[in-house]
Amino acid sequence: MSKIGQNKKVAHELGKAPEEFPPIEAIVLLGEPVRWETNLQLIIDMLVTNGSPLSSVQSVPGPHIPVIVSNTDLIYMAEVSLPRFGHGAFLLSLENLYKKLTGQEVVYSAYLGKPYLTSYQYAEHCLNQNNGGASGNLRTLYAVGDNLDTDIYGANLCHEYVKVFDNASGGINAGENEPSKSSAQLEQNAFNWLPGVRKVESILVRTGVSTQNNDKQPSTTEGAQFLHRDTHYHPHLRRANHIVENIAQAVELILKREQTNSQ
Repeated sequence: MSKIGQNKKVAHELGKAPEEFPPIEAIVLLGEPVRWETNLQLIIDMLVTNGSPLSSVQSVPGPHIPVIVSNTDLIYMAEVSLPRFGHGAFLLSLENLYKKLTGQEVVYSAYLGKPYLTSYQYAEHCLNQNNGGASGNLRTLYAVGDNLDTDIYGANLCHEYVKVFDNASGGINAGENEPSKSSAQLEQNAFNWLPGVRKVESILVRTGVSTQNNDKQPSTTEGAQFLHRDTHYHPHLRRANHIVENIAQAVELILKREQTNSQ
């Protein structure tokens, strides 16, 4: 007898019905689980029952309960030489299973983590809250990462966001070519959460999943397959401003640039 069957038998013998619980109001996905099959089943149960998995399904609700997602990396590097599946791969599985079962798309209510702007806005806020008593807000953010499709893409997207609001306010960067505003991440932000920042510089370290050849023209399609379904693809955002071998070199680069800028 299965574990579920045993539990039902015990509950029946004790004269108790399975314990009820309030409907789930929203789902927050922070990272890939250990047991994918169990979590995929539970999440889809919540989506097709509007958060009440003990109820019967007459029709698939539309829209389903809110789903908030963080960390859309498809792959990442670990101890082994080949990339490992990340949370983006779990989301891809969820999206395809849900569409196969219902004919509908999973709709996310909000995105957190790289490459989405909220991560950089929150980082700027935390840094300014802990700036050691330095006068004024930060003017330059440096984003160091090993993934062109999340770390670098997000940092460059954030830089374009900064330019858009700086142009609108007549700041020091006004007059530069205004970036395309077609990205969903730009459209969803109606006010400037980075009041002091004037530029964001991306630094790629060669210790992870990505490499970049500066002698080669950027491809218009390379890397598009690694981005999440709802992320608009702009090839130039996958090009890091700087490339170094490791995090130690990245720190040295940042210190040198800041020393030069302060002179």
